[in-house]
Amino acid sequence: MSYAIRQIGDSTAILGEGAYWSDRQQALYWVDIKGRKIFRTDPASGQETEWDMATEIGFIVEDPCRDCFLVGLRKGIARIDLVPGEPVSNIEYLARPEDDIRENRFNDGAIDRFGNLWAGTMDDREEQASGNWWHFSGGGKMTRLLSGFEVTNGPAFSPIQDFVFLTDSPKRTIYRAAYDERGLVSGLTEWAKFAGSQGYPDGMDFDGNGLLWVAFWDGACVRALDRDGQIIDEVSLPVSRPTKPVFAPDGRCFVTSARVGVVPNGLNGGIFEIIPKDNLDCDKKLR
Repeated sequence: MSYAIRQIGDSTAILGEGAYWSDRQQALYWVDIKGRKIFRTDPASGQETEWDMATEIGFIVEDPCRDCFLVGLRKGIARIDLVPGEPVSNIEYLARPEDDIRENRFNDGAIDRFGNLWAGTMDDREEQASGNWWHFSGGGKMTRLLSGFEVTNGPAFSPIQDFVFLTDSPKRTIYRAAYDERGLVSGLTEWAKFAGSQGYPDGMDFDGNGLLWVAFWDGACVRALDRDGQIIDEVSLPVSRPTKPVFAPDGRCFVTSARVGVVPNGLNGGIFEIIPKDNLDCDKKLR
């Protein structure tokens, strides 16, 4: 399988993350954690909008219940409104579960099929395994699901059965567990583990064929994993630190990246579209 890669827009981030596709707006939202910014990018026109934030922001998703956004800020989950050309002025914190863990911040998050938010935290210094996974329900209840993670990434939710996939990046491991609307209903099992030469598994998302695509920090690629956690496809990227892929409903794939810790080349930190030159033909799907 061969692919074409194109950069979308001109914006680059120090630590680009949180790629999110808004079907409502037909646009990409993504964040710069270290640069404290939110970006909106229109893939069709290349038009870009950005908003400055007062603190680090790990992810952004649309609120499933309201016409606004949920974000993972350094010390909590908040609801915000975004208006092009206007600063972010209305920040409503919904939960601040880790105010007592000074160096922790929220890193990655996603909405499951029940409309609940899963969000992971991490030690911003990357020194302690103090990261936790939190489950935030539509009713406003925040529950800690797991502890002891170094760098939380994901989650991704199987479109075929009720499995959640979670990554601890420094451990180069992706875990799997069953879940329902209340959270986890089974313990974690090690689903895929990678060699040092492959880079670090970072953010991830499912495509329409039920394959899990994972960005590999220091791996300069995204890889597709089948139902058994085996790599069946790989797309090389012009950046060494891709961070998170996201799929639009029509199959388009977009990937964020980072320029932190690497020599700037004009592309590192940008967001890219992966364009398949042929239809993906795969008979292995995730259970």
